[in-house]
Amino acid sequence: MALRNLARAAMIGTAAMTLAATPASAQLVTFSTTGSFSGGSCISSFCAFGGYVLTWSGVNSTSWLPPADVSLGNFGLTCYGSGCLGGNILGGSTFMLTINQSGPNPGSGTISGSLGWDATSHTLSWTPDQSSVTIGNTTYGLTEDGTGCALHHDNPCIDINRPQGLFVTSFTTVHDDIVGGDGGGGDVTSTPEPATLALMATGLFGLVPVARLRRKK
Repeated sequence: MALRNLARAAMIGTAAMTLAATPASAQLVTFSTTGSFSGGSCISSFCAFGGYVLTWSGVNSTSWLPPADVSLGNFGLTCYGSGCLGGNILGGSTFMLTINQSGPNPGSGTISGSLGWDATSHTLSWTPDQSSVTIGNTTYGLTEDGTGCALHHDNPCIDINRPQGLFVTSFTTVHDDIVGGDGGGGDVTSTPEPATLALMATGLFGLVPVARLRRKK
């Protein structure tokens, strides 16, 4: 009887510990974004230069199941003057993207970088100071790379599409990959679920008869 109780308790305890070590099901990541300009040719809500006006449209609160390719928002570039091809945004112009995450781990993070103009290709670009930001156990990694950037870095250099005409707005979507905390698209959270905790308790309870038998010997 003692051996039977010991074997049963061992099996239950092993099952409970195995399930406890397994990550819980991946959870939805919910976030929204905002953007802000500063310096050079910019004020907080837009940049005006060489006949152009640059704006940003963030995304409203949206939920995704990682891993996934998602949109963080859009740059909008509008031509309001006949000399738009001669753009040339002033040095010191910057853009800061803010990601506001409401679940599963509430928090916020920012990605900042400079705005620059390539006079040869007449291309406006945003060069972030970093390629990703992590909030809780979720990592947001920029995935759109620019080929017309005047300066190339290890971090993404995002080209902003030029409008094809007067009073026309072109849009450039900033994409990223959201992945779990392991960096490979795994579970966003590894907190045991209530059912797992209950099974752990059952396994520990099964060890009680074994302890009693040992005390009687």
